Amino acid sequence: MYGKCGTKDCPRDERCNRSIRKHKFYLALENSPCRDYISEKLWRNALLNNLVPVVYGASKEDYERVLPPDSFIHVEDFDSIKELALYLRKLSKDEGLYNTYFEWKKFGWVQLTIEEYLLEPEQVCENIVSRLLSDEKAMREGTYHKPKFPDWNEWWTNSCKKNVKWPIKLK
Repeated sequence: MYGKCGTKDCPRDERCNRSIRKHKFYLALENSPCRDYISEKLWRNALLNNLVPVVYGASKEDYERVLPPDSFIHVEDFDSIKELALYLRKLSKDEGLYNTYFEWKKFGWVQLTIEEYLLEPEQVCENIVSRLLSDEKAMREGTYHKPKFPDWNEWWTNSCKKNVKWPIKLK
């Protein structure tokens, strides 16, 4: 187990990637089981290192919206942790079945981009002002269309699963 909860350190560099690649699976278990919350654990640690991600956090549908088809295992597809473990053991021993999780690579790839600068206060302000000016111009010209966003309050306050305990009680 790597990271703060484990006994092994894995700084974000090639040494860590080499260590991770010795495995077949990566447990991309999110800290918060919330709608749309899918972190770098999946992209950087699992997919970019050619591991099958075992995911938990967002709903299966959220993962299906952004991931290649048949490229991950969702924890909640199993009735128990034991059932999940048995399936992972089966996959580990059956190379053909294991490789089905990489069929998507025939049609595309994952590329990581680092756009942290977009979160810098100056950049956020610039983007907001730019958007407001653009919307104002569109309103004057009669071409403005209100964006369709989900109800922010509903999404922010009610999208996370409540009272989750580990080990996860599945179904």
